[in-house]
Amino acid sequence: MTKQNMIARLLGLLTSGGAFTAHLAVAADSITDLGLLPGGSYSYASAISTDGNHVVGDADDANAGNVQRAFLRNTGGTIASLGALNGGSWSLANGVSGNGGIVVGTAIDGNVAPVIQPDGATLYAVRAFRWTLDSGMVSLGVLNNGSASKATAISSDGEVIVGSATDGLLGDQEYAVRWTSTNPIASLGPLNGGNYSAAFAVSANGSVIVGRATDASAGGKLRAFRWTLADGMQSLDTLNNG
Repeated sequence: MTKQNMIARLLGLLTSGGAFTAHLAVAADSITDLGLLPGGSYSYASAISTDGNHVVGDADDANAGNVQRAFLRNTGGTIASLGALNGGSWSLANGVSGNGGIVVGTAIDGNVAPVIQPDGATLYAVRAFRWTLDSGMVSLGVLNNGSASKATAISSDGEVIVGSATDGLLGDQEYAVRWTSTNPIASLGPLNGGNYSAAFAVSANGSVIVGRATDASAGGKLRAFRWTLADGMQSLDTLNNG
């Protein structure tokens, strides 16, 4: 990768013509507006493929009642909605494989009825999803009949997806998880007995996962972690004893 390419890939949210729109820096001195979905007022870019040709994120879509929709944009193309999960409401894309062929994110699953909580609040079925051009948006399921799951990133080779899910066997506490082609969903567990963890990124080959977790050995404080199959979840500690 050239020095120019190393500093060129920038995702974010900038103001363009009064609307917040996703932008892509394609050169050190060039930023490209990625546009809006039909009739939309904003777009937000959250990830880019390794080859730099595919950007994903979310934007409001007037064709869907101005609700949030995951999108994919190919270089030289236009921003395109990835739709909804089984007729659910909102969706958002958080990660994309190296070649742009697989998109992962979070959405409301229209096939799962919402649950009315004792306090009257409505609990919708938030689900991690995997999208391809052939399959469309497919739910990645939940952990031990938990109430929710989220996908935040995918390895460059497309083999490992990471995120978090509430564990139905552990009081619906949220824990970091990973999905592989051979293991639909697996908890990465807590950090030294903590009660929360979530994964946010994964290495190119899927072998190393990083995120944050509460560390029971540190009084339940939040700590960055690094996870591998061999070593499990390990704290990355703090900066200058912070």
